[in-house]
Amino acid sequence: MLNFRPSIVVLAIAFGVMAITTSIQAGDTKASANYKKNKILQPGRTIVDCVPSTYFNGINDQLVLKNELLAQAAEFTVEAIIYPLNAFKTSPQPRFVHLESPTDPSHRLTMELRITDNRTWYFDTFISSPKGELVLIDSSKTHPVDQWHHIAISYKKRRLTSYIDYSVELQGDTAFKPFTEPQWVSVGARLNQVYWFNGYIHRIEVTPKALSSRDFKLSIPHC
Repeated sequence: MLNFRPSIVVLAIAFGVMAITTSIQAGDTKASANYKKNKILQPGRTIVDCVPSTYFNGINDQLVLKNELLAQAAEFTVEAIIYPLNAFKTSPQPRFVHLESPTDPSHRLTMELRITDNRTWYFDTFISSPKGELVLIDSSKTHPVDQWHHIAISYKKRRLTSYIDYSVELQGDTAFKPFTEPQWVSVGARLNQVYWFNGYIHRIEVTPKALSSRDFKLSIPHC
């Protein structure tokens, strides 16, 4: 059983482990947890295009949790509904999801954007473990800022796949050792408080199973 208790509830994040789901629901106002005693500011609750979301200012907004999201999971999917702003001049490499082993910083999973100078972005995802590492990135595959997007990655049997708006974007192969303990989870920045995300996040969901696009759990809400 999960014993996690939400530390901040202005961002809806569902962490599914088998049949158990731990959620952070929009509407609460508890302060964020601390990571290594660094001050972490509470992101702001808002609504964008009728979608309840959390605003991250790209300067010092971050949410840090610790939980068994993917402990022992040989396969997984991470989904996010985000609205990136045009932060090319202030934060051009925003990281919005970062999972990391508390005992081995090189054992991690990251999802970030690369903001361009023409109001677009391209996706950059990275997984690393004692068994190998892999980056999926292609600067020619750009998408517009200032609108909602569904972004996902899945991993199974050495194959890492990235999806943008429910379509496969990139694939690659590497071995990945499952996490064996609760992971640090950072939303809105790299875990060590750099590469801040500027924009809105509606929901993030982590599933210990590789899902195809037709089975994704998240969808972009419409008014």
